[in-house]
Amino acid sequence: VATNLGLDAHHIGLAELLAGKAGVDDCLQSIGSLDVICAGEMPYNPQELLASTRMQTFLEWARHRYDRVILDTPASQSVSDAALLCGMADSVIYVIKSEVTSMPLVRKSIGQLLQTGAPITGVVLNQVSRPEPGQRRDHYYDYLPAAPAQ
Repeated sequence: VATNLGLDAHHIGLAELLAGKAGVDDCLQSIGSLDVICAGEMPYNPQELLASTRMQTFLEWARHRYDRVILDTPASQSVSDAALLCGMADSVIYVIKSEVTSMPLVRKSIGQLLQTGAPITGVVLNQVSRPEPGQRRDHYYDYLPAAPAQ
């Protein structure tokens, strides 16, 4: 995110905030009306920091200060950080990379997130190539089981 927005990816970030080494104002980077806090230095205990009361306190602070708080996580199959953070979110949008992520993996990942209580409200298929004239792309459409009623 930082690189795409032209921000300093090595700036003090969330890891330092949660470890008590920096305050929120030290971590914030702004571009226009958008405030960003990058991940920061990779800690030896990321799950412990993300599950901490400091993380809960930070999220509550952010919810009161901002209209929207977006948590951009790693792929849900690569590390368990995503599942932990998705469980703290008010809404989760699951992003699928077109022609790379298989439907069985999508079903498995979404199922695991739902088991952790992640409130999945949508799915985005990104990096979709335009079909050639006369070519059909029906294989992108499939249905996943609905989330359990609350």
